[in-house]
Amino acid sequence: MNKIVILFIIFILLIAATTCAYFDPFAAAGVPSLFWQDTGKQIYRMPAYDTEEVLDFYLEPEPPGFWDVTAMAFEPIAGMMYLGIVTDTETGTGIYRAHYNGRNVEKIISTSMDVQGIAIDYYTREIFWSEATIIRKANLEELEKNIQVFDTEVYITDLEVDMVSHRLYYVDGSGSFYFIYTDGGPETSISLTIAGSMAGKIELSAFDNKIFWLNEADMSIYHSDINSGENGVQLSPSNLPGVIDFSLDLETGHMFWADSRGIFQIRTDGAFAEQLIINSMNIHRFAGDFMNAKHY
Repeated sequence: MNKIVILFIIFILLIAATTCAYFDPFAAAGVPSLFWQDTGKQIYRMPAYDTEEVLDFYLEPEPPGFWDVTAMAFEPIAGMMYLGIVTDTETGTGIYRAHYNGRNVEKIISTSMDVQGIAIDYYTREIFWSEATIIRKANLEELEKNIQVFDTEVYITDLEVDMVSHRLYYVDGSGSFYFIYTDGGPETSISLTIAGSMAGKIELSAFDNKIFWLNEADMSIYHSDINSGENGVQLSPSNLPGVIDFSLDLETGHMFWADSRGIFQIRTDGAFAEQLIINSMNIHRFAGDFMNAKHY
């Protein structure tokens, strides 16, 4: 009997040790997080409002010929991250899925070109991505059934999905943003009214009808009316040095962006000026996961 008890205790200890070894301290639902890739292959995750806690990791197993991350998206319900990855072999390039700690990496979609935007609809369980001028989608439960939505005829630089209105928004570095319905409905183009606009990155705030966009003409971040492109308001300072990308926490009204100096934070209502929250000159790719945002 004593041997059985001892073996049982050893078994429990082994389970506990394994669990601790793979424990993700930020995996609990409701923890807004910032992700970034440095100029090497290392990826970092940090709670947006606790800059003392930073988790760094490498993708495991590393994709063969791994060269660069071109896009990031998140599925907070399942705790999964989706990465557009370029490899030094054509067969390796595509979209990969991993847990929030970078483990259990698997290639789920092969692409012939770099992926410049990924968007996930948590309600319909669909993933959308762009390859040059093409938007494609697939069901996360039936990934082998890729569906081409259509050729936009513009080179897409960013892509976002509004899960309420079932619209896909995208930009091409011009003075307009575009949307189609997720069933592949007709394209609508909306001109931004600020002179010289060049929208290169976007985020949505559908509950108050705003689209946030990076103006590559003056390297600053604005928001405009999502239905008309009017009422443009500049949020960030001008001439952000080497801005990489930005992300919104609509629940708290904060915006974060990464540039060549590090990661900054500002309120979207202009209540306080920008604040440097982490100093890092090696950030190469940046994205935020704010699972409590009101537009979910």
